Amino acid sequence: MKALFVAVVALLIVPTLTSCGAGGGLGTLIGGYLLYRQLQNSRNNNTTGLTSEIAVTNVAGGKLTLSTGQTYQLVVKRTYQIIVNGVTVPQIDDVTNSCSYASDAANISTVTTGGLVSAVQVGTANILVTYINGPLQNTTAVAVNVVTPGT
Repeated sequence: MKALFVAVVALLIVPTLTSCGAGGGLGTLIGGYLLYRQLQNSRNNNTTGLTSEIAVTNVAGGKLTLSTGQTYQLVVKRTYQIIVNGVTVPQIDDVTNSCSYASDAANISTVTTGGLVSAVQVGTANILVTYINGPLQNTTAVAVNVVTPGT
């Protein structure tokens, strides 16, 4: 018999934008903050859980300032716990190359499929970082402020 998975969502309370993910995804937290999700396996009343969070670990507060022409490599880490019969095993993975990236203002700042941000011209852009692992989708964003060199 196939295991029945029940999705339970618990979002951290932070002063940022919250929205639903695509395809019945379990939420999104924007602004450099993390998303918390838990799956519960109800087969035989044993609890098997997975919590998953992502963060851009080398950008403080979700904000990055670059000079025009400068590049910056984002580093994305996924923190998760596997819980089986009450035993918690924490894990941290580098998922930088497993994420998708998008800029909301490519004329200001671009980003490659590997997370390399390039400052094109003065202004502000947001880089959306998404990690999908099975039914779970974690999303965060980095605000990029592009300035004139020397300022």
